[in-house]
Amino acid sequence: EFIFSGFSIPEERRALGMEFPSPKRISEFFVALALPWLTILRLRRKLYPEGKHMVSNIGLSVIGGACLYVGIILFFVTLHNPDVLAFAWILVLAFMFQVAVLRATIRGRFDIDGNVLSDLTAAFFVYPQVLSQCAVQLLHDGEEVVEFPIETVEIP
Repeated sequence: EFIFSGFSIPEERRALGMEFPSPKRISEFFVALALPWLTILRLRRKLYPEGKHMVSNIGLSVIGGACLYVGIILFFVTLHNPDVLAFAWILVLAFMFQVAVLRATIRGRFDIDGNVLSDLTAAFFVYPQVLSQCAVQLLHDGEEVVEFPIETVEIP
């Protein structure tokens, strides 16, 4: 968000002491970037906690991460063999669809406005941000720690 805004911070965010992301959001972002399957697994365990979902939670998380990793590897392979390009796109899009479905599910659970097209677009272009938003919303109950400067005011 900071990069896309031209490295400027809106005044209303500055007034609330929200110039930069919280450490929780930063850590969730980098975990989602490096290990997206782990974030997906954590989200799925919170969404579907019953024991009967354990195998599907693990399976879908590992398959989603594998789709992304193998898809990225295949994009590099296309430099030598362009015939695998379509398969690479299929794998990456399968991962993106899984992320979009998770986002839509969490939006539905918390009654957050949005639509499927925005979920797909966000998942495709900024999947680590989508997964970190979902993690903060679901795993940390949307709780943001904002440290406000404390001023003592005497009331006459």
